[in-house]
Amino acid sequence: MQIWGNIGWNGMRLTELAARAELSLSATSELVNELEHLGYLHRIPDPRDGRAKLIVPTDRGHQSSSPKNADGPTRRTNNGWLTAGPGSSSRVIAH
Repeated sequence: MQIWGNIGWNGMRLTELAARAELSLSATSELVNELEHLGYLHRIPDPRDGRAKLIVPTDRGHQSSSPKNADGPTRRTNNGWLTAGPGSSSRVIAH
């Protein structure tokens, strides 16, 4: 699952992000909600369709995707820490 590699600077709809990351819509929604809660992403109205929302990186999200912060945000899982860093597949990095 490559959230940062797929979301881009201009954002995208949740359904498109789920398809690109090869995740279910519910799993992608859960991850996006968590990253939004942590301040890395936010939702804005899609200018092409007012009913839809685009998921876009916040300033914090942009900063975390810079080369000096290559691992990006992480979250705790039952098996360890899961990273959703830019250009990397999400993976357990510690137990």
